[in-house]
Amino acid sequence: PFSKYIRLLYFDRNKDRCEREAKRFAKKLNTVASQWGLNDIDVLGPAPAYPSRQRGMYRWNIMLRGAKPELLLGKTYIPQGWLVDVDPQAMA
Repeated sequence: PFSKYIRLLYFDRNKDRCEREAKRFAKKLNTVASQWGLNDIDVLGPAPAYPSRQRGMYRWNIMLRGAKPELLLGKTYIPQGWLVDVDPQAMA
């Protein structure tokens, strides 16, 4: 089966706040997927991005995988500070 990927990347100068926000948003994505019956979309992570710190900013990411992962993003408010990369060329 064919899968698409969407990478969500969060940046913050504060390490703990960056990790907290990534975990909070991943939990929100899982909740929304469950509420809307989007069981064919996997929420992978959150996990530190590679490299985990770049230009003084800590980085965490969440990956969405499925046939139509954009459906989940359409049902979710994406807070400020998140970068959305549809069909990323690299996972790092």
